[in-house]
Amino acid sequence: MKTEKLVFFGINADPPHLGHLHVLNEVEKSLGPETLFVVMPTGDHPQNKPQIAAKKDRLAMTQRLFSGYKHVRVDDFEILKHGPSYTLDSLIYLKGHYPHKDLYFIMAVDVANHFFSWHEPLKICQIAIPIIISRPGYHLDEQVKMKLEKLTHILILKNESLDISSTNIRHDLKMKKNSKDLSPSVLEYIHNHHLYI
Repeated sequence: MKTEKLVFFGINADPPHLGHLHVLNEVEKSLGPETLFVVMPTGDHPQNKPQIAAKKDRLAMTQRLFSGYKHVRVDDFEILKHGPSYTLDSLIYLKGHYPHKDLYFIMAVDVANHFFSWHEPLKICQIAIPIIISRPGYHLDEQVKMKLEKLTHILILKNESLDISSTNIRHDLKMKKNSKDLSPSVLEYIHNHHLYI
């Protein structure tokens, strides 16, 4: 019998990189090969964090990064949405489209430490199970962990890959270096559209 698991993977990175593929593979190992992933590039960040590349370019790069992965769907819900991209809104959207699937969402440990400052964190935990991905140099705050465990079941997964930084990737590109942390198709898109120069 096929599992009924759906994982929401929001990507704010600019550009999306091979680290995201690694995270997806690690989650798939934990949840099983029949897991469906919905990847969403962030639209308008709730905290007004500036994006370098335009929305359409970040969507196109994300589509290229995950092309060929049959169990991954890149969704433009947040890109097309007017106003801030809140995780709760995206989860409600996904629950409406996949009502019979168990819903999960991914967040890096450094982001998880600020989870309770998010928009409606309690409602998020009523809808979806958090998957917290470790990062070198960061640890999950013990109080945050205890609060989460009181609300819901949580998964904490080790990320054995090198810590990849979009900031470092953009720096390399500006210095005319091809980053090893980008997929060839994403790198080709960046060059063809003269991004990050």
